[in-house]
Amino acid sequence: MKFSILLLLVVAVVVVCDSNIKNVDSISIDIPPTNDSTVVFITSDDTFGFHVAAYYSNIIINLSSGIFDTDVCWTPDKKNIFYTSFNRENNFFQIWKMKYDGSDKQAITPSNISCTSPQVSPNGDFLVFTAKNDNISQIIITDTLGNNWHQLTNSKMIPGIRSASFYLPSWAPDGVSVIFNYYDNIPDQYNPPHVAMMNI
Repeated sequence: MKFSILLLLVVAVVVVCDSNIKNVDSISIDIPPTNDSTVVFITSDDTFGFHVAAYYSNIIINLSSGIFDTDVCWTPDKKNIFYTSFNRENNFFQIWKMKYDGSDKQAITPSNISCTSPQVSPNGDFLVFTAKNDNISQIIITDTLGNNWHQLTNSKMIPGIRSASFYLPSWAPDGVSVIFNYYDNIPDQYNPPHVAMMNI
């Protein structure tokens, strides 16, 4: 009973929120420039997809139309947005980049490798994310165009762990260290996640 009431409340909130969301493909207004109060987030609508949306000066606008867009983040100057989008053709996730107003969308990672959780460095020069290589998730760093890939992690780097997977990277404020989660790849056994930090 409690779960049913909670579910109804969540649906009501989504419906109320969605009624005020405009789609960037269907509006004719000029989208205002970003400022300190501009927020980017993931929303759902009546198509039951997940999309990137942003709040601009009292208006909420859908910026993407993918069926499953997640992991959204700004560049420090709020001129560009990175996000993860599900590729229906091969069932992989790709990282995409677009301008703050939803224009100039371009894939940053290839379509044959699942890549998620993009995070832009504090100086705006680098992108760190998770990429699944040989079914093991690793932390990758590139420039913000997706060039010059460098794998920061390897499955044997954690002492006492036979084979590790890494995910959910984020930048430390110093801009030279990355914080991430990892766990031991022991088949058919739950292994709690751990947190580590390393210099790039």
